[in-house]
Parts: sequence; C-alpha cells; structure tokens
Amino acid sequence: GDVYKRQTQSTWVIKSSIERLLAKPFPKIAPLLYKLEGDVSRYECEVAESEEAKESAEAALKQYAKAMAAAKELSPIEPLRLEIALNFSVFYYEVLGCAEKACEVAKRAFNDAIECFSNPEDATGSKESLAIMPVSYTHLTLPTKRIV
Repeated sequence: GDVYKRQTQSTWVIKSSIERLLAKPFPKIAPLLYKLEGDVSRYECEVAESEEAKESAEAALKQYAKAMAAAKELSPIEPLRLEIALNFSVFYYEVLGCAEKACEVAKRAFNDAIECFSNPEDATGSKESLAIMPVSYTHLTLPTKRIV
C-alpha cells in the first residue's frame, strides 16, 4: 500500500545516490553502498505485499552478494566486512528462512576473523569488530522467521 509506495520512492533516491557515489575511488564505498542497498531492500520486504516482497528479496539477495564480493578486498576484521556478513546472514535467516545458508555466511566471516585475530601481524582489530563477532555468532540461535 502507501507505506510500500513511500518506501519504494525512498529506495529510488538511495539507489540513484549509490550510483553517483560508486563512481568515487574510495575502497570502502562500494561494499558500504551495496550493503545499504541490500538493507533497504530487506526492509521493503517487511512492509510489502507478497509479490513486491518477493521482488525486494531478490534485490536484497543481489545487493548483499555484491557487498560480500566487494568486501573481500577488506581485512576479515574490518567492521564493515563483518557487518555485511552479519546483515547477509540475517537476511538469509529471517527473510528467506534459509538457516543453513545463514550459518554458512556467518561462520565463514567469524572463522576468517578469528584466524586474523590469531595472527599478530594481521590483528589490528577494533573494539567494534570484537563487538560484532559475538552478535554474528549468537544470531544463529534465533528462531526462524520467514517473510517471503
């Protein structure tokens, strides 16, 4: 209804801003913007009717996948990379009801970060990274809620 229409208009503004920002040469800009676009599409799923929810879920899946690919250039303990993995995992778990895929995404990010923290040369971890990791790990015990 009206909420979805307003959300869709907001999404258009965000997406056009993302396209302009992606042209800028900042290493964190692409993963951040793809993550934000995935987040917006995920939120659209929560207010949309069934067909629109399905389209929003497909858009979120595509954007989170782009964010994950772009984030591979970042350190495994970079907070943005951990946030992307956490949000993608939440999307798989809560929106698509794919607990196995959610676990796979979260475990891969968690294990990569642990490996990095265990190597003193790579471990420049921030408090933010250390705060995200337990949330990522414990998220997997939540009950499944499927939106689409």
